[in-house]
Amino acid sequence: MNNKISNLPEDKQKIIKALINKIKSEYRDDIAVVVCYGSYITDSAYQKSDLDFFFIPKANKGYEMNMQFIIDDIGYDFWPLSWERAEQIANFKETITSIIAEGVLVYYNKPADLKRFNSLKEIINELTTNPENKNILINEAEKLLIRAKSIYFEMEYINEEYALVDSNCAQILNLIANATALLNSKYIKKGVYNIEDEIKNYSILPENYLKHFNLAVRSSSLKSKKEFIKKLILSLDEVLQQNKPKKELEITNKNFKGFYEEIKSNYNKLIHACEKKDYLKVFFTAHSIDSEIKNMLGERYKDFSFPNLIKNINEEDYEELKKVAHQHEEVLINLLQEYRINIKEYKNID
Repeated sequence: MNNKISNLPEDKQKIIKALINKIKSEYRDDIAVVVCYGSYITDSAYQKSDLDFFFIPKANKGYEMNMQFIIDDIGYDFWPLSWERAEQIANFKETITSIIAEGVLVYYNKPADLKRFNSLKEIINELTTNPENKNILINEAEKLLIRAKSIYFEMEYINEEYALVDSNCAQILNLIANATALLNSKYIKKGVYNIEDEIKNYSILPENYLKHFNLAVRSSSLKSKKEFIKKLILSLDEVLQQNKPKKELEITNKNFKGFYEEIKSNYNKLIHACEKKDYLKVFFTAHSIDSEIKNMLGERYKDFSFPNLIKNINEEDYEELKKVAHQHEEVLINLLQEYRINIKEYKNID
């Protein structure tokens, strides 16, 4: 038996044994594994702490073991988690990776179930220890930060009530804490309640991070809360962008296959919009071309002399943008020809 489990208080061990006995007698082939996690596993429990545990069903009948109960004034939740969701969690698609990474197996049905659960732990270990996977976790961190920005926008421009803003702050701080962990190839082990102890030793942290984090939590002023949240978002975004691995793009037929053929229609659309003086279409099409080219070339974009489409969007002078659009397309064609990228172009259907 794992030391964490053998050192549990007697009442907690009795609960585990009772659940496992019920599984063995009524759901033996319906439940794959039972896992304990949370405060007793991470050594942060107190007198009234519950025992956190989940199970992974093997069949629909297994879901019947889902139960919530109270013993001696302490609430418990024995909840089901599918293998599919467990795999998502192990791949950092959710912010509760610790329930698997730190989780302790207390029951498994067959060796194959044990092996499958341990493989999830191996995925987490590989993602957090192999430097080649750093970009994967940074991408997940960026997704969390995008969600934080979205909530911040709602908080700043829509919600005004203190309770709503405070709730938004809590959501944002949770996302920021988890994004910071991912940026450091870590995961939050003990929840945001112990965030300061976990994060203070991270090697990658924005300046004044913990100070602003604590002020955002403790401030009684809505204006101050919003300001510290904003500082956290902006500073973390800056550090995240700085730490993104710079991948050199190879300009090859494989990477650029069909790219010009697709974007050609946008160039035509932009030129036509200029001729029709359709500002709305000009605005969105120019931005679309600019974004697609930059996303495709990445760091290599600055190596080529693309004229600035965006700066030339001018409702008073469509001819200039039309000229720049032709120049922009010409730079792209020359680039593709220089690297001998095939372009499928025909005079007519015949």
